[in-house]
Amino acid sequence: MASFKKLNTGWEYRLRYKDPFTQKFREKAQRGFDTKKEAQLAAAELEKKLLEGYEQTDITLTEFLDSWLNEYKKGTVRKNTLQLHQNNIKTHILPFFKNITLRNIKPIMYQKFLNDITDRGYSKRSVELVHSTMHNAMEKAVTINKLEKNQCDGVTIKGTKKNETITYLESDEIPTSCKQHINMDIFTGFF
Repeated sequence: MASFKKLNTGWEYRLRYKDPFTQKFREKAQRGFDTKKEAQLAAAELEKKLLEGYEQTDITLTEFLDSWLNEYKKGTVRKNTLQLHQNNIKTHILPFFKNITLRNIKPIMYQKFLNDITDRGYSKRSVELVHSTMHNAMEKAVTINKLEKNQCDGVTIKGTKKNETITYLESDEIPTSCKQHINMDIFTGFF
């Protein structure tokens, strides 16, 4: 049940509810609404989310990614895939976001993160792999009601594709090319 109070800074709501896991009563409050009606609408929206099992917590990104790896990835993906996720988190994601809470990551911030990786010279494919790790983790956060939406949706992945062209040697160029790279004495009987 929500209660409402008029303050100098606007209206405030307080909502008491029972935590389904601990069976203890908890309270959420938010202030700064211009009208009582706005506060009532916000409180009703929060009540609806709580009934659906959603509760936005102040879990850090570090804690969530650690939990995501251990509870949802370990034992369900190949060893190499797990190592790729762990490396992406350790090398790219955590150094950029540091101790940010899960709910404070914004789409514009995430886009800057991807642009930063690109600016450091990584290929488009490398950026895509880091993005897949973060997107997958945030999708799980949405599924388990830690977030309302995936902040990684709708980003633009920049980067350059490595344009490696394959060159072929003509058969008369083979001895010359081999001589440059390998001691020709080994191949004297072959040419």
